[in-house]
Amino acid sequence: MEKDDQDLYIIAEITYKKKHINENNIFPIGWYKSKNYKLKTEIIAEAIKNNIKIEETNLYQNYFIEKVDLN
Repeated sequence: MEKDDQDLYIIAEITYKKKHINENNIFPIGWYKSKNYKLKTEIIAEAIKNNIKIEETNLYQNYFIEKVDLN
């Protein structure tokens, strides 16, 4: 199941990058430290849906900023 989560994450990341093609620093510091691909996919999906950056999503603010263990 973890491989499926990682594959979906890759697709989500590519889509997110396409929406922010001319922007710099679209991924927050520490983003790649987490291997929780399911959560990261959900965060990117929220960002894409609301046309905002990852750092502005509720999920990111709740799980990354509050430093909840993502592993």
